Amino acid sequence: MRIRSVTVRRKRNLGNYENTDAEVTAELAPGDKPLRVLRDLDALCRQHLGQLSQEEEQAQETLRPVLELERRAAHFHAALQAHLSRIQEQQDKAQLAVLCCDGRARARAEDSAAAAHKAAEETRVSAAGAAAQLRREEQRAEVQAARALLRILPWAVPPLPALPALHTLGAERPAAPEPLPEDGDALTF
Repeated sequence: MRIRSVTVRRKRNLGNYENTDAEVTAELAPGDKPLRVLRDLDALCRQHLGQLSQEEEQAQETLRPVLELERRAAHFHAALQAHLSRIQEQQDKAQLAVLCCDGRARARAEDSAAAAHKAAEETRVSAAGAAAQLRREEQRAEVQAARALLRILPWAVPPLPALPALHTLGAERPAAPEPLPEDGDALTF
């Protein structure tokens, strides 16, 4: 069997139930390789329709899990920043409660700060794991080639901030005023 012509047709979805077609036909000369001509015609149709080439589609598929890791690492980093803000806020509330001599408010604020610190530690571990996995993926040759083809720079993984030490303000609490005697005459100055 001899192949004499090759035809490629591609469609592009325009939305709203509309599409556009591109069709290209080539007559083969003796010695032409049909598969090579088919790939060239497909590339021509994709270019005409503004679609990605096969190589770009493959590169996107290669990068899909890496980009998901980038998204996860960024999410963990943002969550860690939120936990650190909450720790600081609760420690400020505890300090204010100490100044106002409100033991229960101080205890609540210190408990909230401790809970935020624990959540921050867990998030920091998750963020470090995602960052390590992302660094391993970035070392793969096919990932580097896909980034080069698509001209996508690797995500610069930010360093993880250190967790602040929790302050227990009970020791710094000013001494409570002495209770007044029941007999007001017993006061001496």
